[in-house]
Amino acid sequence: MRPPHDIQAEQAVLATLALKRSLADDIRSRLPDPDCFFDPRHQALYPALLNLAGRNEDADPVTVAAELHRLGELRRFKGRQHVEEYVLEICRRVPGTRNYEAYARIVQRAWVLRRIQRSNAEISDLAGVPETEVTALLLQMQKESVGLLGLADFRPTRRFGDVAEDVLEDAMERQAE
Repeated sequence: MRPPHDIQAEQAVLATLALKRSLADDIRSRLPDPDCFFDPRHQALYPALLNLAGRNEDADPVTVAAELHRLGELRRFKGRQHVEEYVLEICRRVPGTRNYEAYARIVQRAWVLRRIQRSNAEISDLAGVPETEVTALLLQMQKESVGLLGLADFRPTRRFGDVAEDVLEDAMERQAE
């Protein structure tokens, strides 16, 4: 079975990052690790683009290739020219940066599904070992499940200010009573 992934969504996230560095922090909050990306090239491009955004530098094909070289990641491509062509290609193909949240959710979902598959495979392998303690295995399953729940959605369902306002109102009502 092929691991879940969506190359076009990954490309759209990377292109958004290259075209609009002001979205870097938001994208990083949704996709905290290069492993969120399935394609090894994208795993290399992601930190390079984040680094450029962090230094407030434009992410054009030349600067991206230079950053990949600095990070020692050019090996994931067929040379510097291929990096430059690929960056141009994905930036041309992205329909726009407005839908970056949807692209990031697609990438995040596939990442979580891959993590679930990996976790299930590891637990299944351990279950096949005769010396494995059942209690330890169940605790491992619980730990993995809790960790995966935390990955499911990095975005709060409500803004912090709204929650704080509700808490403050409740406290004021209790004090008035």
